[in-house]
Amino acid sequence: MLYYHRVNNVDRRMAVAPELFLAQIKRLQKSGWRALGMAELLRFIETGDKPGRKCLAITFDDGFADNWYYAFPALQSAGMKAVIFLITERVGNGPPRKAEAGPEVRPFDEANKAALAGDHDDYLRASEIKEMAASAVAEFGSHTRRHRPCFKGPAIERFILSASPQWARQALAEGDLRPGAPLYEWASDVAVRRYQPDPAVKEKLVAFMREHGGSAAIKEEGKQAWTRKLREEARSITAASRGGELESEEAAEKRAHEELKKSRAAVEGLAGAPCLALCWPWGHYSELGIRAAENAGYKLAFTTETGAAMRDNDPFTLNRVRVSSTIAPRALDLMLAALSTRAGAGLAAALSRAGSGDQGRRSE
Repeated sequence: MLYYHRVNNVDRRMAVAPELFLAQIKRLQKSGWRALGMAELLRFIETGDKPGRKCLAITFDDGFADNWYYAFPALQSAGMKAVIFLITERVGNGPPRKAEAGPEVRPFDEANKAALAGDHDDYLRASEIKEMAASAVAEFGSHTRRHRPCFKGPAIERFILSASPQWARQALAEGDLRPGAPLYEWASDVAVRRYQPDPAVKEKLVAFMREHGGSAAIKEEGKQAWTRKLREEARSITAASRGGELESEEAAEKRAHEELKKSRAAVEGLAGAPCLALCWPWGHYSELGIRAAENAGYKLAFTTETGAAMRDNDPFTLNRVRVSSTIAPRALDLMLAALSTRAGAGLAAALSRAGSGDQGRRSE
């Protein structure tokens, strides 16, 4: 089970170069690997019916436009199938774009920040999805409608100390980027009960930061120093706070079910085919989220935890192997061969983790 995000020459952290991706796919084809669709994978997990000795699944998270520019032609040339998990509210409009026009793509964090502001140029268009779905090599799944985080508990993880924080932190801040604002422990909003902090805590911390010089003070003394000072101030403030409110489990599951159900319907409308699979945002999953996904009609769900998919695996917590920009075609082939045996799975997983910091987790 392989997973990618992007294929381009710009995003070194989250992308594989087009030439390398083509070489990887060609190597897998020549080595006799067969890429399964989701219905075949589900049948294997449920019954053990394996279409061949060397089978895998190729997946892409997020639905970036470079999947159309670069990944799709490579997959077609090798006759290898892939599943693309769409963030359905980021799907764009307009005619299919031409790769030969020399597309410009933004790095991962910039593309996500632009999407938060309603700019979806870095993502697939509905017309491109339709054309890809009509081929023999592309299938589509859900990555939720919005791929949004939420606070899940009262522990403060960090503070807003920059005018342009990482995109998930910007989403958590909901547009309030005032220096000193606290960011609490968080997870995907389809995996946990939402925590609503006491707004008075934020206002007091923002006021404290402003009274001590704001952004200028942060620049002068550094983020580490101000993180320590804000943590000390937060301890005294939260001791007198009325506390936050945690969403009920029933309300959280209902909300997650609605998000997942609408996303699945959107994927089916875009692709004109059943949507069997879900990819958990950030790899975050929970019993609550699994119940919501199952009730929304999904049959499979993928994590970002490293490992192979075996018969009798839980179909809603399937492991994958992230393919980074450092994995040569031959190394990928050898890694897959190791993963296909239980004895070699641990070594192969370790090799994959060495090239990737992207690990999912169960969120409770």
